[in-house]
Amino acid sequence: SIGVQLTAWFTCLLAGILVLTGAGVWLGLRASVHAAVDRQLDSRLHAVEAYLRMRRPHDGTNGRWLHELGEDSMVAPGNGVLRMADASGHDLFHSPDAAEWSAQILVEDAKHATQVVGQRRFRVLTATEADLIVQLALPLHPYDEVTEGFFATGLIASPLFLIAAAVSGYWLSRRALRPVDAIIDAAQRIRSSTLDARLPVPASHDELRRLSVTLNTMLDRLQAEERKSRQFTADASHELRTPVAVIRATADVTSSRPRSDAAHQAAWRVVQAQAARVTRMVDDLLQLARADAPERRAASAAFDLADEVRDVCAEIAIVAARAGLQRDTASLEAAIFRGDADGIRRLLAALLDNAIKY
Repeated sequence: SIGVQLTAWFTCLLAGILVLTGAGVWLGLRASVHAAVDRQLDSRLHAVEAYLRMRRPHDGTNGRWLHELGEDSMVAPGNGVLRMADASGHDLFHSPDAAEWSAQILVEDAKHATQVVGQRRFRVLTATEADLIVQLALPLHPYDEVTEGFFATGLIASPLFLIAAAVSGYWLSRRALRPVDAIIDAAQRIRSSTLDARLPVPASHDELRRLSVTLNTMLDRLQAEERKSRQFTADASHELRTPVAVIRATADVTSSRPRSDAAHQAAWRVVQAQAARVTRMVDDLLQLARADAPERRAASAAFDLADEVRDVCAEIAIVAARAGLQRDTASLEAAIFRGDADGIRRLLAALLDNAIKY
């Protein structure tokens, strides 16, 4: 369903955001830790350089400054590492924490780097001071514990957060799509006989409301077209009823008793005229059906209205006689009229048929 798809997409997108955010925070935290430790190393290096410039010229070569180096509070490395060597790499001094370090000294001058010693990570700064190589290092494992704790917390909390977000998202999507279910149920109940039914319109002014209003407008048009179709069918049935009634009455009267050839010929002419009229009606109905519209432009031509009245009266004379009615068209005068002659003839036939019946 749409709710499940929306929830899946939302959960995947949220998972991607969490991964990118977590990676960005972790990388930013790591860079911040390195920057802070590098600042401490730079500060300690400046202190060592100041100490060497102050004490070494006065002590000469007796090495007294080396013994006092670890005791000087200004440069004591504390939880860090301090190493010194001469230009040839011979070890001159190292703090107690540097016992596990190898004799190798980083050769890059004034560069910060990360080095692993005894499964512990250190941030190392190596620089030269006169003819000495000074190396300072600070452990990173206290900060690594923080970042590892952040990573472990993220691994535990992220799945729980995603599950909660997926459940909440699914609930919200089902609630948001509840009006759609109501629209679907109402649409499934609509049949050709219940076109007056309408879809529910949500109270919220959103896309679902626009959808319901649009579909209801479409149903209004369909209902109007269905009414037109029924009216069209009724009108066509009414128009076809008159010529069929004339043909049937003519056949009944002609076959009721023996008649002369002239009477038979007259009856056949009436039947032929009514059959031709039915044919024209059927052709018109076919044209209307093919045009897919109940309206069409009528053919306009000049004709004598009096002649049309006489012809229609002659066609239904037998039906009128069976009803005890007589026709009188002698007083009709010529009346030239422009319009659809077949339509006028059908109109006159319908009027006279109703007059005979009612």
